[in-house]
Amino acid sequence: MASYTVRVVLHDAEWDHYNKLYTEMSREGFSDEIISTHSKKTYKFPDGEYNIG
Repeated sequence: MASYTVRVVLHDAEWDHYNKLYTEMSREGFSDEIISTHSKKTYKFPDGEYNIG
């Protein structure tokens, strides 16, 4: 299965806008974390960056 990482930039946004973005992206199956296939460690992406797949 393919995996994609996307970055969303909201211009002139406040923190509440990014909170809503996180909620909506999560609802669609995106995550703001990724798990290393080698070490099995979990890494958090920067704000506005998401992974799916």
